[in-house]
Amino acid sequence: AAAYHAETIAYIDRMDERFKAVPLLTANERAMLRRSRNARHVEVGKELGIEPPPERTGIDTTQLHPIADTDEYVVEDMDYSVPYLVPSGVAALDSIGARFARNLREAGLPMYRFFLTSGLRTKADQAALRRVNGNAAAGISSHSYGTTFDISYSRFRYAAPPADAPPEAPADLPDWWREEIVDEFETRAANRFSGMAEDYESRLVALLGRAHIALEDEGVLITVMERRQPVFHSTAARRMTAPPSAADETAVAQAD
Repeated sequence: AAAYHAETIAYIDRMDERFKAVPLLTANERAMLRRSRNARHVEVGKELGIEPPPERTGIDTTQLHPIADTDEYVVEDMDYSVPYLVPSGVAALDSIGARFARNLREAGLPMYRFFLTSGLRTKADQAALRRVNGNAAAGISSHSYGTTFDISYSRFRYAAPPADAPPEAPADLPDWWREEIVDEFETRAANRFSGMAEDYESRLVALLGRAHIALEDEGVLITVMERRQPVFHSTAARRMTAPPSAADETAVAQAD
């Protein structure tokens, strides 16, 4: 039991070393995350999205997909938008989730989910946001076309342990004792891995940022890492007919 305890502590501590091995975003990478200015987001949104609805009661949900929590992201309660996107927007969002999860796996890290903070914004929503946030765009936002969404880069939620098999509890212990120490290990690991989301936030931001860079290079989306608020502001860059699953790890897209 003592040996198992030592092995489990070492297993958890290895994650600290793996996090420290993740390079932070370089100045060049940060520049690449600001290639697409707001005007470009509006231009693409207008091409691929819906006619901006004036009020929430005027939203035509037949052209939109509701967004709910997945294994890769959490949909936060939204005050100035609603969790709906056009199919291309869903595809772009799910592509980020799949690529971020792949980056975590390749780094040997636990799984973490990011937070979706904004989706479709009506004209009334945009005007209301403008009244409380002077940095919000005046008039039509790319969010109004259902192609655009915001992902927070200031917090993450622990989701699952790494792919590494954890140490096995000694088989010759009594069942009740083995179950007890395994439960203790799982609780200890979950608590540590949850804390690492804060301790290594900048490393998780780097992995999430690289997912955005790769997908913009592939023409799946355009993005900007905003400075005034900690979000990636992203817009689907081409028409995609079906959102990819996380298992696909890459976007399954069909350009018009």
